[in-house]
Amino acid sequence: MWMSWFPLAEDLTESPEFKKLTPTEKLFTLLLISKFNERGPFYLPDLEAAVTLRTSTKTIQRARKKLGTLNWIDFRPGFLDRYFRGVATLYMSVKFADPSEVIWFAQMPRFTFEALLFSLFNGTLEHKDIMTYVALTYLYWRMRGSYADNKEFFVTKTRLRELTGIYDAPARAEWLSKTLKFSSGKSWFTCVVSGQRLIVREWDVPADSAKDERNRQILEAYRQRVMEEVRTLKERFAEAVEAVC
Repeated sequence: MWMSWFPLAEDLTESPEFKKLTPTEKLFTLLLISKFNERGPFYLPDLEAAVTLRTSTKTIQRARKKLGTLNWIDFRPGFLDRYFRGVATLYMSVKFADPSEVIWFAQMPRFTFEALLFSLFNGTLEHKDIMTYVALTYLYWRMRGSYADNKEFFVTKTRLRELTGIYDAPARAEWLSKTLKFSSGKSWFTCVVSGQRLIVREWDVPADSAKDERNRQILEAYRQRVMEEVRTLKERFAEAVEAVC
């Protein structure tokens, strides 16, 4: 099922249930969609998900419970086996991950999404920043015809706030246009505020890591840093348990 992108389904992005989730819960949902779209059923430890999204395992568990209640995921919670070894949570199905099963979708480039998560990991971006960018990606695909003709698309501040549930999303979009840059110094996009509208121009995305060696190395380094932090936290927990015992 591997593709260089995963779907941002209209029936997810526009749904009242998705809009009611917190930015962190929305990011967790998209993380699961990306992983299932890439590989089908998969294991993901709560600690790894928490480190990736710069949140707590409790938040991950609450988010998973919400998504399960909505019937958006089918999973088997992690457990300790007979030898007291931890077995990660198994995600057996994730709704909205298969583009053939949704009515309409935008394409979210997978490397772009992971690059944003890397910036979250480094402390450059916040959850709300990423969800603002995701909304802009959705809107770009919604208006691709207009963009092809005019080399720009626009969104009202009210629409962006409604889509993201983030009141300062317009200001965040403008800030992102000045913050997200390629190695050449060129911005991923430009954003001009005109009254109650945001006009987006020069939309571009990073090269896919499967085709760009530098981006492949960046992705590999990011994933390695996540796993190193996971190992460190596990070791600290084991030491704390041993000290108590």
